[in-house]
Amino acid sequence: MKTTQSSRRISILRDSVARKIAAGEVIDRPFSVLRELVDNSIDAQAATIDVSIEKGGISLLEVTDDGWGMSREDIQLCWLSHATSKISHEDDLMHVHSLGFRGEALSSIAAVSRLEIVSRSGEMDASARLIIEGGGEARYGKVTGRRGTRVSVRDLFYNLPARRKFMKSSRSESVLCRNAFLEKALPHPERSFRLFADGKPRLLLPETGTSGYISRISAAYPEQCPSELLQHIHGSGDGFTLDIVLGIPPLFRQDRKYIQIYCNRRRINEFSLIHAVEYAFDSILPGGNHPVAFVFLEIDPELVDFNIHPAKREVRFARPEIIHRRVRELIEEFIGFQIRNKPQNLRTPDNLSPVSGDLPLTDSEPPSPQGPASRHNHAGGNLHTAPAMVRDRAFQYHSGFDERPSPVQPPGGGASGPAAAPASIQSTAGKEMPAYRYLGQIFSVFLLVEMEQTLYIIDMHAAHERILYDRFRSSSAVERLLIPFTVENDDPALAERMSLQAEKLRAMGFDIRLKGSGNSLEIHAIPAALKGKERLLRSTLAELERDSRDLEVSLYEKMACRTAVKDGDVVDSSTARSIIEASWRLPEKRCPHGRPIWFTLSKEELYQIVGRT
Repeated sequence: MKTTQSSRRISILRDSVARKIAAGEVIDRPFSVLRELVDNSIDAQAATIDVSIEKGGISLLEVTDDGWGMSREDIQLCWLSHATSKISHEDDLMHVHSLGFRGEALSSIAAVSRLEIVSRSGEMDASARLIIEGGGEARYGKVTGRRGTRVSVRDLFYNLPARRKFMKSSRSESVLCRNAFLEKALPHPERSFRLFADGKPRLLLPETGTSGYISRISAAYPEQCPSELLQHIHGSGDGFTLDIVLGIPPLFRQDRKYIQIYCNRRRINEFSLIHAVEYAFDSILPGGNHPVAFVFLEIDPELVDFNIHPAKREVRFARPEIIHRRVRELIEEFIGFQIRNKPQNLRTPDNLSPVSGDLPLTDSEPPSPQGPASRHNHAGGNLHTAPAMVRDRAFQYHSGFDERPSPVQPPGGGASGPAAAPASIQSTAGKEMPAYRYLGQIFSVFLLVEMEQTLYIIDMHAAHERILYDRFRSSSAVERLLIPFTVENDDPALAERMSLQAEKLRAMGFDIRLKGSGNSLEIHAIPAALKGKERLLRSTLAELERDSRDLEVSLYEKMACRTAVKDGDVVDSSTARSIIEASWRLPEKRCPHGRPIWFTLSKEELYQIVGRT
């Protein structure tokens, strides 16, 4: 008989049905069970946590710990809905320090599996035991056992075949369980974690003592995150502290898998903090690549709300912008002072100075032996940029000139052109820099330089781009325009963004005024470094509404890229020498998009390549 709308009546669901429905909100796969049970072990202050799975956790998922354990009274209550020892009053939700607090996990697991719990607290003479299948009648007993708790979950979703058929293969579920295991282990280096799959040990993570996060991360990802390429930085703010483990070049990825954010030891999906990490690395990573970063945030529970997502994967911060800014500042400080001034396995010349003028792109007088003058001195440094895949080759790529005790005098020759006598240049500090020989241009892309038994292959576009970018950003002079020019655009987002960035634009040297309905911008002044580039500036400004990065960085990146020499340009010897010498003075040996401006091959490495001794 067909049921009509009028014959349907509202009724209260049986507890067993309600628990199965509720279970779907908390438990959807084996890894969800693992996550909830390990949380309980951590909250019980366990020093050692073992996880065993069979057939991806579908057949068996078992978590054993040496924590506080439960009394006989507690074990009779633990599987009931909303039974918890973590909170008791509404106000407690604003002061949650534990990973679990809702009292839903064991009730949900018990409703959709065959559950066994064996637990013993310190004052008990034997372990208490609970067995329950599919949310049915609970059975209790006593068994021998050590202090702590063992929770065994068998045949997950055996009584919900519709849910069980959507499980992935055992292999896929095992991978998900492994990932959930690591998410719990990484923020707790003070505890020992072990993962077993189908009777075999898969991940053994001993407690790391004083070595902390770096040892735990490198043990969890030995191939992807070797400890020698990780650095730990620490900082704090009002009501929070930050521990950040960063990968240094050449450690970067083509995905965001290894940008992980943890809040009060719980993995969260917080895209604003992921953005803060990527923004801080923006100037040193090649385009399309992402950094390796593990951010561990400890924050006052009153400043964060975890109770907005069933799996607690999303949070709401009281002051997200402050945390975002502090994460970015810490990483930028590290990049600026630690990597650049303490490069890995690479010596670099010191007291280098930035370029003070445009590079000549037409025939001109060769530069003087003393090199171009400069008004500022900066300590130089750079990053090792060898891609991971070539580290075991017979040679490595480098991003900086190696400093030698004394310059090598190359073979003589007074002819002009590529084989001309090497020039000797000095930094503004008066220190003589090594002699070099300009060998020529190849593929209309690279400049070849011989210096101190080493061949330097310089990407002329990347080098010129960095030179111009640094010059644009370092200039403070303003050029007032006799005849203002206009940027026309039909998108009101451009005018809106320029209005929001008005203070920043003025600090950069711009005088930009809204015109007409606000969809046009009238430019009355520009930074002096951009004089003569008004046409290019007009088109660049019109595109900025589509770029979410810092306005100054975005603008000068685009201007430098479009102004620099291009692949295919044939440059004369004088221009080439200007690029070479200006590149030497750069404190950052990467283009603004993160690509290295050169790499090197020593004489010994070339000999190895061709088999000479």
